[in-house]
Amino acid sequence: MAHGLILPVIAADTGEIAYSEKFRILPSIRPAAIPPSIIADTKGWTDEDGRAWREISLRPVTQDCQIFLTLRFCNDVLTSAEFYANTRAQGFSWRDWTEAKELERKRYHDKLLSRWLGSKKKFPWGKVWSNHDKKGGFSTFGVTYKS
Repeated sequence: MAHGLILPVIAADTGEIAYSEKFRILPSIRPAAIPPSIIADTKGWTDEDGRAWREISLRPVTQDCQIFLTLRFCNDVLTSAEFYANTRAQGFSWRDWTEAKELERKRYHDKLLSRWLGSKKKFPWGKVWSNHDKKGGFSTFGVTYKS
C-alpha cells in the first residue's frame, strides 16, 4: 500500500478490497475465509425463495478515521460490500449528528471513491455507489458485485 493511503481500498482492476495490510477481500471470498479476529458481528436469514443470506460486519479500520465494512453473501457468494466512514468532522455518536455533518460524510465517501477509482462507477466485476438516505439520516457507499 502507498504511504498515507486510507485503508480499506477498492482495486479498480479486480474489485478486491484491501481491508488491511494483511487481509484482502476478493470478490470470490467465502464467509469461512474471513478471520474470526476481524469479525464484529454476523447476521443470517433465509429469504422467501429459500436463499441463505449472511451479513458479516468487520471491525472498523482506524487510521485518519474509522471505516466500517459490512459484507453480504447469498448462498455463500459475496454480493456486496457496504462502507461507512466516521471522521472527527462528523463526530462518533448520534449526539454529534446533524444533516449538514451527514452530507459532509457523503462528500468524504465520494472523495474516497474518487481517490481509489477515479470517476468510473461501473466495472467488469460490478459497480460502486455512494448514497445519502435523507429519511434514514445516514450516508454509505459500497460495491455491488456481479454474480
